[in-house]
Amino acid sequence: MVCECKHSLRRGRRKRNTGSTVDTFYEPAAAQTTAGLQKWVLVSGQWQLAYTLTAGLDLGVPYIVAGYPTGNNSGTGGTGFPWAPATAGLRNITGVVNGDGTATIYAITSTISGNGDQGADPNKLVVITDKLDASGPTPPSGESFATLRTAGFGEVLRGVSFTPSR
Repeated sequence: MVCECKHSLRRGRRKRNTGSTVDTFYEPAAAQTTAGLQKWVLVSGQWQLAYTLTAGLDLGVPYIVAGYPTGNNSGTGGTGFPWAPATAGLRNITGVVNGDGTATIYAITSTISGNGDQGADPNKLVVITDKLDASGPTPPSGESFATLRTAGFGEVLRGVSFTPSR
């Protein structure tokens, strides 16, 4: 299921009295075969999925969190899955259009694990920069998510936003 919130990074020509023309938007996708960051472009009045950015997310690969349980949750009522969290997709994105024709997008990862309470695992703040003029069908080479912060034991990152500066 695609996240219902569409977070547009607006790019395009200014129209008098009508705001900006949106011709590119990015949408987080979690827990599906197209998990990652979907890039959509407007082509002849129709939105088309250009590609999905996933490099560097390590989707489904468990990662170690100090102090977090290890092994599988196989006790009474357990899920049978590994306790270690793994990235399942993205949520809570924000970004900026850069002057060089790229967009830098920040996101919070969604997780899966054996704890039985999805979304309660320590997750990550990630970033990627994408070329706005790239239209697919595959992402530009070399684009990869980088982790800016990993939540520790007992922490969960719930969102990301920009703070005004002076």
